[in-house]
Amino acid sequence: MDSLLPAVRRSLDEQRSPKAKLAVIECAIGSFNKHSVTPEGAANNGILKLLLAKLTPLVHDKNTKLKEAAISCFISVYTHYDPVNVLNFILNLSVEDQNSLRRALTQSTPRIEVDLMNFLQTTKERQRSKSSYEPLAFTSP
Repeated sequence: MDSLLPAVRRSLDEQRSPKAKLAVIECAIGSFNKHSVTPEGAANNGILKLLLAKLTPLVHDKNTKLKEAAISCFISVYTHYDPVNVLNFILNLSVEDQNSLRRALTQSTPRIEVDLMNFLQTTKERQRSKSSYEPLAFTSP
């Protein structure tokens, strides 16, 4: 599966027509849907982030079919491949981009918004517990 990610990203870069991009995305969705989520997620999350970055502007494309395919691809990656890295990707976007993408994805799958809030809460709790266990460094005056 990890060898598919660079190929899809590269193909999206090379295609100019919406129909060609749509075909690439539909092929990727088919592959993601056949995959099952593994606890360790994607072996190469850097490539996954690049692919998600390519899909993000397509979520707002004026071509309705391309827009729907990009949303479906996000959801497919989230559902069948690597949910943690998709949530991290969304939360690392600018506030404006994050809100826009969240609105688009939530229309198709409201669960993702709940999962984002739970993920954010869990991440904050982990950071809080980490910082409470770290020894304080005192310096002498």
